[in-house]
Amino acid sequence: MATTLQRLQAVTVQDVVLVTVCVLSVYLLRVHQALLLTPVWKKHVPVELYHNGRYPFHDEILPLPVITDLDSDGLNEIVLITNGLHLEVLGYQTAASSSLLPDLVVHSYVKLPVAVDKVMDSIYRPIALATGYLRKSASDEQLTQVIVVALDNWEVLCYDNELRLLWRQQHIGISDLAKNYFIKSFAVLIIPQNLRSGDNGTVIVGGNFVYMDQSDTNLEDAHTSGGRGSKDGRHLERFIHFTTYALEGSTGKIRWQHIPEPLQNRSELKKYHHWKLAIHGGEIHPGEVHWSKFGTNMLKLMPHSWSKRVDTWMQLKQLHKLDPLTSHDSSGESVTILSDIFGIDNQHLSDWVRPGDKEKEDTAKPNAVVIHYDRGVEVLHLHNGMSATHVRMNSGHVAYADVDTDGTLDIVEMEFTPDKCLAYVSSIYPHQRTLFVEQLCDEATWWGLVSFASPPTPEDIATIDVTPVIVKRIAQPSGILSHIVGNTFSSESKGYDSIFVTRNGYVTSYGPAGEFNWQTTVEAEWTTVLSRHMFEFRANELGNVYNHAFEPSLIPFSPETRSSQQTAVLVTGWDYVTVVDLRDGYILASHSLPCHPLSKPALGDYNGDGWTDIIIICPDKYVGFTIHRHGNYVYTSVVAVTVILTILLLNWCCQPDKYPHDDTYD
Repeated sequence: MATTLQRLQAVTVQDVVLVTVCVLSVYLLRVHQALLLTPVWKKHVPVELYHNGRYPFHDEILPLPVITDLDSDGLNEIVLITNGLHLEVLGYQTAASSSLLPDLVVHSYVKLPVAVDKVMDSIYRPIALATGYLRKSASDEQLTQVIVVALDNWEVLCYDNELRLLWRQQHIGISDLAKNYFIKSFAVLIIPQNLRSGDNGTVIVGGNFVYMDQSDTNLEDAHTSGGRGSKDGRHLERFIHFTTYALEGSTGKIRWQHIPEPLQNRSELKKYHHWKLAIHGGEIHPGEVHWSKFGTNMLKLMPHSWSKRVDTWMQLKQLHKLDPLTSHDSSGESVTILSDIFGIDNQHLSDWVRPGDKEKEDTAKPNAVVIHYDRGVEVLHLHNGMSATHVRMNSGHVAYADVDTDGTLDIVEMEFTPDKCLAYVSSIYPHQRTLFVEQLCDEATWWGLVSFASPPTPEDIATIDVTPVIVKRIAQPSGILSHIVGNTFSSESKGYDSIFVTRNGYVTSYGPAGEFNWQTTVEAEWTTVLSRHMFEFRANELGNVYNHAFEPSLIPFSPETRSSQQTAVLVTGWDYVTVVDLRDGYILASHSLPCHPLSKPALGDYNGDGWTDIIIICPDKYVGFTIHRHGNYVYTSVVAVTVILTILLLNWCCQPDKYPHDDTYD
């Protein structure tokens, strides 16, 4: 006991400081846990089947593959439609080590019975693909899913898990619309709810047409997808109301239909001098109430955004009216505001990417079908299809949510030009105010990439931006002090983080009040490719691919399938894919791509290991990547040993020389 006490008394302040410095140094220099992105399979796509023999036109782009367990055997399959118009069910199996990526195993396939469009002298094409259960599972029952394919002539095909055709129905004839209209938004939802006694589930399909008027030059484009519309503004989009059908699951017979009101004629639309004013003149449909009557319940349906047909989706929800959203007048009294926002009324609002990190939905007894499409969010009564309410929002590269959870609807957008690189977040309903405007780039580094001093860009090359994403507050304060006080472990943070990616590869996160979270630079960018391949672009060898068959993306997701919280964001660029940690901006994984992404990737666990896998869709192939945890314990141990030895060596070198005591000097 005495020996131990003597040893403790022998510990000096210098020893304590030395140990503290060692511990803090190891912590600060520790190697972050990472993920490993590995390409594991490919599937060839015959480009000769495209109209131009190289890449698909807009109407040739197919629905995203679906990763799901069709027969409840515990193994996920990949369901996709080929450009040869085959519906295929594919399986992944680990291949022997080889330098070549293996193909997927085809479990079953069937040729889609597509019809010929005699007016346009072409075939009708798939525009939506979905899977789902038509019955609720009993305790010991093994259910199978059905597969529903929708074509652009509004024909709906339903298959069982073995690709036997159960029924096909077409409830809208569009032969007279083929020359002037195309389907802009479309989605399919398969649910086990019965709308009538004796039914076997329900299939809900919905979409809207857009009228292309090339002669009317008095209106501006309402939306050009990703900035890729015609430069002369001749192609004008005439929005049409979203049409929805509820079909009985076994037969495809109509249970209810939500048919659009007659469109305004051209003379009525021309009275508006600007398309935003035309939107301002919209009307609420019979039986609807303004969305503010649902209060914060409507805000919980956000985030919302829409830029491509693939962003259209439906969900079931239990929705009830609450006290309407309110603001305050100059006297301080509460005043309900219906359309007094920003020059934008109750028919104009939002745009955003499909969210995955929502609050747990109460779907035990759903009463509403919520539709996210190019004009915003619409709510229909589940049992009769009547319109309950809607929120009109613009499509484009903007996102909407209640970012700071103050009960108002906010808009998130960015501007990336030769002289501006800014993030804008503003409240727009029920009152208008700017939440924050912040920089997204370091002027010393971004100016040279986008200014006119950089290599000239061909005039016919499109400007491509990506919609910001909004996720539940997850960013963690960094640094020793935050770690000591426990801020990095807080799970009670309210609000949303706004994530932005610029064309030159800057990924930036801001908190709900505009606080800077983190910024990182990724290889998944698509600006320097213009200078690296300037000759090819000028020769139109890559320019057409860049303009028409390339789509960068920013997708929040959970790398582990057992977690519902989005903890990472997936960035795809011209020739790279990168996974970034949403908590601190650390690059978890990055890998080069053998092709240029045609659309957003498909996500799911196709190898059943509990980690989210990625399918990159390119014009000439599908490429499958797996995600695994890549432990850095060895590297951290090496760093720790190196740091400790270095500190001990420096401490020893700095010790003063000790000479023996000499009594002659006393």
